Amino acid sequence: MKHFLVHNCNFCGAKNIRFDVLTTTMHQSPYDSSATYWQAFCQCSHCKKGCVLAIHGGPNFHILNRITHIESYPNLCILDKTNISDHFKIFKIIIPPNTKQVECPKYVPENIQNIFDEATKCLSVNCYVASGAMFRLCLDLASKNLLEKWICENSSNVNQPNKDQKEKLYNRINFLISENVIPKRLKELAHCIRLDGNDSAHDGTTGEHEALDCLDFTEALLTEIYTLTEQINEANRRRLERRSKS
Repeated sequence: MKHFLVHNCNFCGAKNIRFDVLTTTMHQSPYDSSATYWQAFCQCSHCKKGCVLAIHGGPNFHILNRITHIESYPNLCILDKTNISDHFKIFKIIIPPNTKQVECPKYVPENIQNIFDEATKCLSVNCYVASGAMFRLCLDLASKNLLEKWICENSSNVNQPNKDQKEKLYNRINFLISENVIPKRLKELAHCIRLDGNDSAHDGTTGEHEALDCLDFTEALLTEIYTLTEQINEANRRRLERRSKS
């Protein structure tokens, strides 16, 4: 086959083996709306097993694109005068999930969103222990952010958090609930995440049901803390804008 890429095969272990490209599809980058990449559906020339490789333009891509405008072609196998590997680079192997990955609630800080996405990615491929530990980390990071914000806004308050409340998740949650930073109705949810996450981190006993509980609890907590709060702020901003124009 004329069109191929060179990569290591994780099925048979062959190094720098030729992967025959059967077809490609073009997609928009989730990180840059102006950038595109291709998914190449390939077959290892040694063991004949298939995989999907994500590729984008390499060092010589601009030369080919100037001649052929290939950046607008979904199927790169139409190239008849050059090979795909001459102008494209592999940047990752795409592994399809076993189940749909749940999106992070809106307006969650990027560092917490990254952990949530990692947790749901683990859950989508049935890695329940890892997902439980990541959901607990979401709670840990969110509660630390909330505590730091509270301290900045209440520096003159005599009721400052002690060392255990700053460092230990259980105590931190209770402090934030007592100060109404986390609504009291979420107390049970928050501690369920903490306990199930502990099972993952320390005992490795988290199963599918526990992992799904962690997902539900974490999603509800992040929605309450970040999404609903920002939605209310946006509604207030729109109200003020309407009043200023009247």
